[in-house]
Amino acid sequence: MAGGRHVLFDEIAGGSPVGGQHALTPELTGEIPIAGGQHALWAEMTLIDPFNRADNPADLSGAGALNWLYFGPGTATIESNKATFTGLNGVNPTGAVVDIGSPDKTVALTFIDASVEMGMIFRGDAVGQDYWVARRSGLYIYEAGVGTLVTSYSTTSSGDRLAVVMNGSSIVLSRNAVQIASVTDSRHSNQTYAGLWRR
Repeated sequence: MAGGRHVLFDEIAGGSPVGGQHALTPELTGEIPIAGGQHALWAEMTLIDPFNRADNPADLSGAGALNWLYFGPGTATIESNKATFTGLNGVNPTGAVVDIGSPDKTVALTFIDASVEMGMIFRGDAVGQDYWVARRSGLYIYEAGVGTLVTSYSTTSSGDRLAVVMNGSSIVLSRNAVQIASVTDSRHSNQTYAGLWRR
């Protein structure tokens, strides 16, 4: 991408590059019901981690996996070549994050089932204490594990794609390529983890 930035989360049909660009992490296509009426919201990780390995009820590890780190009461698992979370309590956040190497990148996520409380972590730490998260209807910052709404926007629908462009203290959020929020905030500007968030 322009300026050497990368797409972290993207939806690329069939795992193909778009315009010669490549997504570093998941292609979010479809959902599968799992025990307890929950759903797998993240399908394959395009190019880097396709999740096409044996089911793993413990974590996202296995051949070809990224160096995932986890936080919260839930468990990130592999089921039917997809990533999902189990054991959520509906109160405390659960996340899976990877180090993307720089706080100044573009991350994007397609919400497959926007009826559940999910989001995209960026500019985060490795332990789920300090991070930003773009949720269904608001941009939040977590400091010492406590979340605060920074700005709100109309509720995201299933199939919508959120993208966040980070550059210094500038954070610009778009949905389906239309800007919906912009903030100037230098908090967590040295954090380099991004990933998946559920509650």
